[in-house]
Amino acid sequence: MEDKIEKLNNLHKKAVDEWSKEEKGIIEIATGLGKTFIALQIISRLKKNSKVLFAYEVVTRKKTLLKEIDKYDKLFKTSLKTDYEIHFTTYQSAYKWKNKHFNLLVADEVHEMLSPSYIKLLLNNSFDKRVGLTALLQRETTYSNNKTKGDYADMFGPIVFKVSLKQSRDKGLSRKLDIIVVDHKMTSEEQKEYNLFKRSYVKGMITKNEYLIRVNSIRMASLLFKLPSKAETCKRILETLNGKTLVYANDLNLLYITVGKENVVDGYKKDNENNHILKQFETNQITTIGSFKKLEQGINLDLDNIIILSYYSQLKSFIQRIGRLRRSEKIGKVYLIKTIGTKEEKWIKEIINYI
Repeated sequence: MEDKIEKLNNLHKKAVDEWSKEEKGIIEIATGLGKTFIALQIISRLKKNSKVLFAYEVVTRKKTLLKEIDKYDKLFKTSLKTDYEIHFTTYQSAYKWKNKHFNLLVADEVHEMLSPSYIKLLLNNSFDKRVGLTALLQRETTYSNNKTKGDYADMFGPIVFKVSLKQSRDKGLSRKLDIIVVDHKMTSEEQKEYNLFKRSYVKGMITKNEYLIRVNSIRMASLLFKLPSKAETCKRILETLNGKTLVYANDLNLLYITVGKENVVDGYKKDNENNHILKQFETNQITTIGSFKKLEQGINLDLDNIIILSYYSQLKSFIQRIGRLRRSEKIGKVYLIKTIGTKEEKWIKEIINYI
């Protein structure tokens, strides 16, 4: 364990040293390796009373950031909260700002900022230095203005330090994971509806009808997100598991029938309701919770298992989800539900190849 801590400390120092050469750029390292601690080390190298902006996507991120700052101060005998003027904001609020100045911008999950709207935070304000943090930057994502995420990344700065999930695992820095693919079979009615959309999709491919291709691709994906039969497959898996489990799906109704609405952290609940669920989970009053986006990033949980019910087109989402299985000596289990004869087979194959 001490050897792993020493390796992480060395990794953090190297990342900060590389960033310090130009004092702007993106640090892309696997979730769980301490991106926030790297940012805090950068802050600690600034002059006292420097003005720092932490920007992020998820509103609840401020709470976890404050906890991480307290942890950092205790560990390294620093006083970041009092020695620096640290501000916190979401991208949704800050992209409207103009003519503000900060000594340092820390862009948490910077891939979220690299869009036509949110990049305005960088373009319409001034920052002496800037660092972006991400687990995975997919440059090829294209927007309606024909610019890509890569174009906006170039505006922010180069990738100055990078450690992939595979590299992290090879170096013994990331938690060991057991990836288990579970075959799922649709009911006859679900299969009938899926085949209907698939035939129209194939027709669109043959006739080069972009409308049929797009609409039926969305319909097939939506159906796979919502399959009620997946709930039964998930429940059977849950019966075999020990420890704490987080279930992800891309449809809230599917989560509700799988783990119970009262155990799902979602955007329709008030903050105090979601916090109550997390508190129950933290204190072992409940051992299974569910989420779509709310628990995908910006939160640390003590977890043993993750079940992913729905595929998602962006690899980033998968990386963030399994990133909730943070450092532990125990092997974490990831269950991927693969619906036979659907695009989920291709998606899961890509995931396996990546990791």
